[in-house]
Amino acid sequence: MKKIGDTFLIDFQYLPEILESIIWHLDARSVLRAKQVSCSWKETIEHLEQYNHLWRHICLRDIHRASLIDCIGFNPLSDDYQQKYSGGDDADFEDLWKNVYRSWRTGQTLSTFKQISYRISGFKFRYLYRIVQIGTYVYILTSELVLSVWNIDTGHRAVYSQQLKGIRYPYASRPIFPYLQYPLCKFSKHQDLTQHSLITPNYFGDPIRWWVFSDGEFRVTKVLYVGYENVMRVWHNLLVIASKDCIKVYILESKGKEYNFRLSMSKELPKNLLLKSIHVWDKKCLFEQQKDPYPGHLSIVIYDLDDLQSQVFQVSHGPKEMLGTNVKPFMEAPRIFGDCVLFRVSGGNKKKGPTTN
Repeated sequence: MKKIGDTFLIDFQYLPEILESIIWHLDARSVLRAKQVSCSWKETIEHLEQYNHLWRHICLRDIHRASLIDCIGFNPLSDDYQQKYSGGDDADFEDLWKNVYRSWRTGQTLSTFKQISYRISGFKFRYLYRIVQIGTYVYILTSELVLSVWNIDTGHRAVYSQQLKGIRYPYASRPIFPYLQYPLCKFSKHQDLTQHSLITPNYFGDPIRWWVFSDGEFRVTKVLYVGYENVMRVWHNLLVIASKDCIKVYILESKGKEYNFRLSMSKELPKNLLLKSIHVWDKKCLFEQQKDPYPGHLSIVIYDLDDLQSQVFQVSHGPKEMLGTNVKPFMEAPRIFGDCVLFRVSGGNKKKGPTTN
């Protein structure tokens, strides 16, 4: 402690516990600025980053849990994540969480009036059926069943292109699903195609296929035969398949070069669910029930994917009329976000006047 006039200055270099406590309570911008205070502050922050997971702590503290799950695609506090991804290089791990924060912060600053546009070239197609983004990589599947991959950070031309053979696909209602063995790799500056894999749905007797990039191309490493019409969704390491009779939950397992669909549980479904309304988010699966005859009402069923126990919810708080019109609104396209259910309100039929016999 030094005295200058009537003021005492504290050198935190000799009080490392207090300095670490101060840094631990700073927001992200203040942490970056604090690195410029002195060499001792910079060294202390780098120590906290490498050995105490400072940026993971900042993300968990400052980002709303639902927003964080939506950003990274899994729950970082779930038991399966803690067991599977607790190891690894600490420095690389911390850089990934710093990039998670940057990605979330960028999304907060973009408004509906700001857009990011990319121009891609180098291929011909009749129709684009599916576009899937994994980090800086964009996968585009065309009507000719050509899968092209772009890295939006490095250039406009495709870094890889391949004809997907042996499938009768695509069709509008069936998306392709990305799967990452280590989900945070999409925030890495050094990600490559070997870290990515794709799952394509079944169609008219075709199996569900798991494609992995190996030996310079995407290869089918595992197939799952489902002999009935269904809809499917992928969330983190879960594959959810729903048909008119039942719902099945599979665990996507990958270890080395071995891949497997492991059936975890199944349960019968009621007949009044709209299968195409399926939405999966953080171990919850939502279905819309048959349309309510009353405008402004919505009935949904949410299944817990840990035990497939269900809850039925009645939503009846929509506006009675669309603003400035006599059109009765309908609530549709429900989806889960944290502890909330979001839905879109759209116009229905106009009110009918009184009828006379």
